[in-house]
Amino acid sequence: MQYSGRACIGAALGACKFEPASNRPHPCPIATLNPPALVSQQSRPDIPDAIEVASIEAQRPTKLAKTPEEMRRERERMRDVQLLVQNLVLQEETTIKLIIDCLYDVGSVNLLNTKVSWGPANRLVKLAARTSKPVFRIVAWRWFKGNCPALITNWLASKVS
Repeated sequence: MQYSGRACIGAALGACKFEPASNRPHPCPIATLNPPALVSQQSRPDIPDAIEVASIEAQRPTKLAKTPEEMRRERERMRDVQLLVQNLVLQEETTIKLIIDCLYDVGSVNLLNTKVSWGPANRLVKLAARTSKPVFRIVAWRWFKGNCPALITNWLASKVS
């Protein structure tokens, strides 16, 4: 399938029913993309029709299996990382609580502006949200202290593996 100018990916996949010859505005949200995969065979005769998946797989380096010693060492080091993150959380308790307060202030105002559009009710609900802030701070701190070191450690482990 060949397009002149900007192409619609949805049309190439058969998901978009837009006719390029018409003068209507394109209803597809991804209509402005111009992917190189939509170039026809006539314009690029040097590219074969089908690329063999086996040749792509053969180019990837093989991954060696970890020895039991390497796996034990990795588990041990990731446990050390989790303990260090827990220590960091406990040392920086004040900083984390200030971050939680800021996030609560911004998030509660944005949420209430989205959900409650009537002016008097909006002001009343914002007042209730400000009075519930200390309770939220306690709950959020307990959740953060209990869950975030493991979440951060898992995220870091996924980045290095």
